[in-house]
Amino acid sequence: MSEGRPSASVADVTQILAQHYNLQVLSITELVSFDSRNFAVEAVPLKKKLHRKAEHDDEAENDSPSRQNSDCCGSKEKCNPLTVPAQKLVLKILNSELCREEKLFTTKQQIEASRFLKREGFLCPEVIVTSEHELLAPTNISESCALLMTMLPGTALGSDKNRLTATVLYELGVLLASMHQVLSGCNNKYMETDPHNPWAMENMHLLSDYLDCIEDEDDKKMLADVMAQFQRIRNNELPLLIKSLIHGDFHDLNLIVDWDSTNLDTERSTICQKYGIIDFEEMSVSYPALELGRLIADMMTDCDSLNLLDIGGHVLAGYFSVDEYVVKNFSLYQAVLACLAQYMVLGSYEYTAQGGTNDYCSLGSKESKKVLKQLRDVDESEVYKAWGDVLAQYGVKNVFSQE
Repeated sequence: MSEGRPSASVADVTQILAQHYNLQVLSITELVSFDSRNFAVEAVPLKKKLHRKAEHDDEAENDSPSRQNSDCCGSKEKCNPLTVPAQKLVLKILNSELCREEKLFTTKQQIEASRFLKREGFLCPEVIVTSEHELLAPTNISESCALLMTMLPGTALGSDKNRLTATVLYELGVLLASMHQVLSGCNNKYMETDPHNPWAMENMHLLSDYLDCIEDEDDKKMLADVMAQFQRIRNNELPLLIKSLIHGDFHDLNLIVDWDSTNLDTERSTICQKYGIIDFEEMSVSYPALELGRLIADMMTDCDSLNLLDIGGHVLAGYFSVDEYVVKNFSLYQAVLACLAQYMVLGSYEYTAQGGTNDYCSLGSKESKKVLKQLRDVDESEVYKAWGDVLAQYGVKNVFSQE
């Protein structure tokens, strides 16, 4: 949460890149972020010895030819920064909570998991190691550390809500299910969900600690009811579900699409290569079913062009084309409500905690309240019926027990 959000200046970024990556900064732009600090930078090498992407270090351990050092220009002459193409990179200065000794290993495991996804064919940023061949660079900023990555071309899917068509929702369902399937084979040791993380949906009971930020008493009663309903399925249904590694923050602002790419509409293009996935700091061993509910909730708050009750059906059709069993006999509707409640409460809390200066924290908070009230006005069975009707249009079986 906000307590560990670092303060960072342009001078800090410049120093980190020069000291730990041998890079000279040409331009710096701060990007929106929740509780870390993200900077888009263009940079060129300062010296002829160029740091290598993290993937190359794995090859180096196996005596690959890539182990051999080379200069940044491919010649023996010292590089002139003015003649070397600038690299477009993202420097993430992590929340200091993620850099504490007891959490640092988990943070590094999350980075390794993103690299695993990339090796499996997903579009993810490449992690760039420091000059000392470390994944993370130390900083002098509030005990934080920094992570440098390549910048994926394109823009956040959520930056243009008109892009959220039925086809895109279907593709996001496919992408999420495919990612879950691949992550089930990833080493997840030491990546259990933090029991103190209020953003983890299985920790919904922790929301009660943040309800003071909600002023309206009727809203508090509504939220308390949602929490009580979710506690029921947490006790009775979650223990029966599959647990695996999940992204933890999979939504349209963490998906990058290069709409100008000539490959988007070709047979060579796959869904996993169309959507770039970023921000892996919430990755943990949890329930894929909950992350599916979160995606549906996100799309309900962001998509204006489709009927609210139909939105989940399009996402589910895509997901079920890969895996139709992850939510069988599970009250997915309650997970959607729980996620909306999280956004409503924690978004408001974090915005206030950061002094009302970070609008990114409040994104979706008001919309979540609106959607939550709309869903509470219809019977749960109506939602499942609407999803089932959409699934039928795709020729996909409706697996919900409420049918």
